[in-house]
Amino acid sequence: MNARNAALLAVIGTLGCAKPATSANSNAPASPASSASTVPASSVASPEPPSASASVSAPLASCATLGPMACSAAPTSRTKLCNESGPCILQHVPQPEHFEDLTFDCAEGAFTEPAGAPSPAPVAEGRPTISLINMVALSGMTIQFTAAYLVAELPQGACLVDVVHDWDMSPSYAETALETRWESTPSGARLQVQSRRIIHEPLDDEELDQGVSDVFSDYCERLSYDVVGGKLTRVAQSSNEAACPPRGSD
Repeated sequence: MNARNAALLAVIGTLGCAKPATSANSNAPASPASSASTVPASSVASPEPPSASASVSAPLASCATLGPMACSAAPTSRTKLCNESGPCILQHVPQPEHFEDLTFDCAEGAFTEPAGAPSPAPVAEGRPTISLINMVALSGMTIQFTAAYLVAELPQGACLVDVVHDWDMSPSYAETALETRWESTPSGARLQVQSRRIIHEPLDDEELDQGVSDVFSDYCERLSYDVVGGKLTRVAQSSNEAACPPRGSD
């Protein structure tokens, strides 16, 4: 991270929260004994474990178990995420007083979709539909900071699940690009996410005449998740300045 952004990010910190634990299954009641006959234990059928697609279709009261951010809000439409993500973002900022006088909203061009064709039948295979939501923090009508978050969309709605590009100063506007790749695993799937964000700054006429670049910052973020039953667990993350490296260079 360049020197002028290091102080800002040190104050704002990294968003994240541990997942809540899941409750254990209750034991089935014992069958009454019979003096006339007995049923061999081997003939009693054991319940089948739920499949990944069944887990996705089950009622989902909140987004808390879907990803590293553990937002407690209920799944909602992608449009409503623009207005409803603020409390979750603010809850996970280590020093929220720096944002108390700011409001959160979507940037122009709120969502960034993955480049190329979408994964085939993602929900049917227990895979959420993935996109980025580009957020801004405003003072009045002036954009102060910008960030981008990973969104997982299930049949019940969309959830904010993880930070991809952390909060940074936004003197002008930001561009984000997203690439995703799914790989099958014995337990579910592996999701590879790669995203580049370029933040621009305004130039005066002299700078424009001199051909000065308007790039304020340029970073690539690469993240990997294990996905089981629609739930994302981050297993790797890396960052580098400027263009993302070619696929297959891991």
